[in-house]
Amino acid sequence: MGIFKHPKTGIYHANYFNDSGKRCRPSLHTRDKRIAQIKFAEIVQGKEALSGNASKIPWQAFKNKFIETIAPERAKTTINHFKRACFYLESELHPKYLTDMTPLKLQELKTILKEQGKGEAGINRWLRALKTMLRKAEDWNYIPPQKWQSVGSFKEVEHRVVFYTVAELKKMLKCAKLFEKTLILLGCQAGLRRGEIANLQWQDIDFKKAVLSITPKDNWHPKDFEVRHIPLAKQLGNHLKALKEKAQSLYVLAKQDGRPYTPDELTTLFTRFLKQEDVNIPGNIHKLRHTFASLIMQNGGNLYDLSKLMGHSSIKMTEKYSHLGKIKTETTIDRLPNL
Repeated sequence: MGIFKHPKTGIYHANYFNDSGKRCRPSLHTRDKRIAQIKFAEIVQGKEALSGNASKIPWQAFKNKFIETIAPERAKTTINHFKRACFYLESELHPKYLTDMTPLKLQELKTILKEQGKGEAGINRWLRALKTMLRKAEDWNYIPPQKWQSVGSFKEVEHRVVFYTVAELKKMLKCAKLFEKTLILLGCQAGLRRGEIANLQWQDIDFKKAVLSITPKDNWHPKDFEVRHIPLAKQLGNHLKALKEKAQSLYVLAKQDGRPYTPDELTTLFTRFLKQEDVNIPGNIHKLRHTFASLIMQNGGNLYDLSKLMGHSSIKMTEKYSHLGKIKTETTIDRLPNL
């Protein structure tokens, strides 16, 4: 255990093992050795408190243990929601000990964030994250049970589903190079999330059975850890077959050195493509996924099949597309239009 300076950035990091025996080297966010030593001492004190060697558990120690515990089983975006919620909590209410947290404190944070103009959906998400953390503290017998449910959520306005029209998709494909065309078709004809596109490998595509599978990888897993299988639309299947003949990477979309793109890189590149003078279409990469669902429903698909294809954990998430077309119990994927 101790601290060390990163050789490139000069920033100090802590070095210790967590309760599972895994080495942890979090950044201490300082180039000042004295400050780094103080921060490391706080981490050590927190670990002792969590072991029952101190009367009060520091909030930071609990937060760190919670994040370390759930990290292996939660998506990166979910972990970021927890971190963002903690950021707002610590910035506004400055909890020192876990016992400082009460339903009244959560209500106070909710009011502050609303007055700051934060969106209601975001506030609800951060409150859910904090409630999850505090209920876990109860499960670990760190604090007595409290009525966290008494802190209600804001009623969220359901926004209209925004999607690309067939005319817009045809314009995109006409202007697109091979990279953008692949990205567009995977989004609007398979309904993939950006993280799923980034981590899609050729081994996930069975051309004989015409099926594309979303499966966990060593360093990545789908949202909610779900595995799903999507029938290949003819246009997408033909495009991928031609693309594979020239492929030199394990990944369907890869850089010149064979490494995959990150989800954020895909977002940036696609946004840049949409802003090209010859394209000039408002939108974003996730809008392709909405388009997939919308086209399915507009062409006679049914909610149950669509829910499975989208990888929704609940059909309630799929119901926002129900108004887009008459529901029929017919083969779903074949109803995508040729672009």
